Amino acid sequence: MEIPKLHGTVGELAAQLKYVGEKIVQYYGEVYEDHAAGHLRRVAAASLIRVSDCLDAVARLADAKLGLEAHTIVRTIVELAITLCWVGLDERRAQAIWDKSIDDITKGLGRAGKQAPVPKEISEFVARLRASHGGTKRPTVQKMAEEALDIPELAGHKIAGVLYDYLFDPLSAASHGDLRFAKALLAGAEKEFVPSALEYAVAATEYLLIAASAQLGFRPDLEKFLQTISRDQQS
Repeated sequence: MEIPKLHGTVGELAAQLKYVGEKIVQYYGEVYEDHAAGHLRRVAAASLIRVSDCLDAVARLADAKLGLEAHTIVRTIVELAITLCWVGLDERRAQAIWDKSIDDITKGLGRAGKQAPVPKEISEFVARLRASHGGTKRPTVQKMAEEALDIPELAGHKIAGVLYDYLFDPLSAASHGDLRFAKALLAGAEKEFVPSALEYAVAATEYLLIAASAQLGFRPDLEKFLQTISRDQQS
């Protein structure tokens, strides 16, 4: 599949949101599968669920002319897409994503426990999750972009490289509260970030869908959808 160019409009984002919603209805059951089973399809389905709300948030922030804040949401989409590209069709890498989430929950509760006792039911839930930990470690976002693999089903390295090299740094600046933006906001320039937020959101979501379609098996349907979007854009 040809890697899409950067572009994006409110109409395209709305079309993506509708399409992703249809796929969630089709694949949401994957996230409820036994935790001891493989995690490849779970990771892909969970990413679709996350990106749906992200797109909705970007659309609402764009409508409010809060372009810089929309950038912070787009960064999440970029990270989700890079993650799927790194996983590819490798169940061990999918296990690493699962293990990272367990590690993060455990560390977070450990810090919270210094302030107040952790409820017993939460501790027991985390203990059950820990039992499904495979002992793997997920690399940083940068390493995932560098180590994503091109395979027949997915040009993971190429896509992850585009996402990381073009989008990750500027979007991270917004997410990390870079103070250089303060002057722009005081000048009322927040709305100037809206076009790029839409552009980046649409592009990153297309990349995410390409990866998820390889993992969940809806590539032919996705190709038809992208062709429809392309025709609408040209008309």
